[in-house]
Amino acid sequence: MAMFYKTICGIDFVFNIEYIGRTINRHWNDNIYRDTYQITVGANNNLIYFRFYDSIYNTQNKIKLTKDRINEAFVSFINDAISYEQNQNYIDFIDEFGYEYDDFNSKQIFYACKQAYEKCLKLMTKEKMYEIVNQLNN
Repeated sequence: MAMFYKTICGIDFVFNIEYIGRTINRHWNDNIYRDTYQITVGANNNLIYFRFYDSIYNTQNKIKLTKDRINEAFVSFINDAISYEQNQNYIDFIDEFGYEYDDFNSKQIFYACKQAYEKCLKLMTKEKMYEIVNQLNN
């Protein structure tokens, strides 16, 4: 898909969506293949990318991620970052989300959320993360 531009909360973003195929998310404890995309986002002279694993429903019904659905993927990514921002301590994180203390998957999810947070900070302030999620969810 070609790049496209979108202004959200005063920030000019550039997006690119690349379909990777059907994969299993290594951070989740399931074995369901989902349509998977690599999304590249640029803003403020920085470029980041993230993986987006679509829903089972969209995968089964062949509903592809397009620029019309980019808000869904972007909000999911920013929500991961916010999850870390609100719980930067691993113990707080697993308590908040109900994970087991010695669960390998919970550690992977914690570090994936941390990575999302670090990537988001390259594009926007933490205050803008909340503002963007609120705007795109309404």
